[in-house]
Amino acid sequence: MTEGQFVFAVLLIVLIVVFIKASQRYPKFAALFKRSRGVSSETVSNEPRIAELRLSIQLLDGTVLQKDVDVSSPAVLKKGEFIIHQTQGYLLEYVEGPTQFQGGSTGVSFGLGGSVRMNVGGTKGQIQRGQETLTAVDQGYIVFTSKRIVFAGSRESREWTLSKISNAQGIEDRSGFMIGYASRAKLEGLKSLGSDPLVWALEASSAVSQDDKETAKTKIETELVRLGDPQK
Repeated sequence: MTEGQFVFAVLLIVLIVVFIKASQRYPKFAALFKRSRGVSSETVSNEPRIAELRLSIQLLDGTVLQKDVDVSSPAVLKKGEFIIHQTQGYLLEYVEGPTQFQGGSTGVSFGLGGSVRMNVGGTKGQIQRGQETLTAVDQGYIVFTSKRIVFAGSRESREWTLSKISNAQGIEDRSGFMIGYASRAKLEGLKSLGSDPLVWALEASSAVSQDDKETAKTKIETELVRLGDPQK
């Protein structure tokens, strides 16, 4: 190495170190640099989810097998089952409020001396059941597979076989949904932690369970576009 090459190498190392430290100290500088290269900071933050959904398409196409993928999941997969999407979210249920009694006295009161009075008779009124409100009863991981939806929370664990879901309805701008299930009397629901849509994952998983892989792929690709996948 000549003296000129050595000086150039040292200068290059110094510039790299300065850039790294500037990126750590001034995040906006790093974001501006990425945007100048055509990559938005939002896309960068979505990269893990984009990578997950690209993998889901490969699993759908059969170019990759689930057993060959090193992905941690709270769901124990069954034979032939693969993951479409997993995220954190809430388990929702309709919870009944406290029961109330409304009524009044129907008896006759009389004095016992001084200011004390005694009532003889009874009360007339009615018991009113508490109003049901949609409540987040637990927080945990939501896993959408080719056959099931699995919720694994700190207190509750639930599982819904896709073929046994009788109806579904999106809520909160499609960031969650309520589902009716064959063996359960009450509706149950799932919602993402923030405002990210979740209905698409239900639709994609349901399509796969019915062997409609093209519809599932369309749902996944639409979500990739929303996340800013540069390949879309």
